[in-house]
Amino acid sequence: EMCIRDSHRHRNHLRKPLQVEFLGEEGLDYGGVAKEFFQLLTKHYISSDLAFFSTDSHRVWFKPDTSDLFAFEMAGTIVGLAIYNGINCNVPFPLVLYHWVLHRIGVRTGKTTEPDPTVTLQQMVEVDAELARSLASILEIEGDMQAVLPGLDFTVTDPHGAQVALLSGRGEELVNQSNKHEFVAAYAHHTLITSVYPQFESFVAGLLATLPLATLALLEAEELRDLLVGSVDW
Repeated sequence: EMCIRDSHRHRNHLRKPLQVEFLGEEGLDYGGVAKEFFQLLTKHYISSDLAFFSTDSHRVWFKPDTSDLFAFEMAGTIVGLAIYNGINCNVPFPLVLYHWVLHRIGVRTGKTTEPDPTVTLQQMVEVDAELARSLASILEIEGDMQAVLPGLDFTVTDPHGAQVALLSGRGEELVNQSNKHEFVAAYAHHTLITSVYPQFESFVAGLLATLPLATLALLEAEELRDLLVGSVDW
């Protein structure tokens, strides 16, 4: 943590080649020491029980109820440093994260004027498969929606127990056949974007402190993912 915090005070150092030496250990860093260093960092900030991210064996995602935004900026810096120094880290972010990162870069470079990327149920599967199935099942309901799901409206409960409108001014609107697709889209958008927007923006700020926008803008989401975790194609 001290290393990353010090780097943030001297951001011009972030784009210099990284040499790692563990205290009390001798030897030159030919890549193995740096790799171990990043594995320790990612385990501490991203894959640990610090409660910044929700993790399982298949994916890592942002926790919406975490207020320590600098922790997410440090996590983004760690990921960016790993990519910049050509070090693969086994961090199973879903592909939607890389799509979102590139979309934010497109906004900043003027390539797109859309404020948010489009969210699909397939992307929801990557983050929360059970929720994605529940949303898909709503679309399959025929007839009176309120008879099947009484009281279902355009609200969602936030981590603090408060009711939040999925669409401005429409929180009390009941879900029916004519608006169920709009409800599912709004719910998915809230889950993947709105609920974790501050955490994600902080993560991107850390990432872009180490990686140049012009270079990232040339990549596809799959290519950016492969730079972090390594390509699975041989």
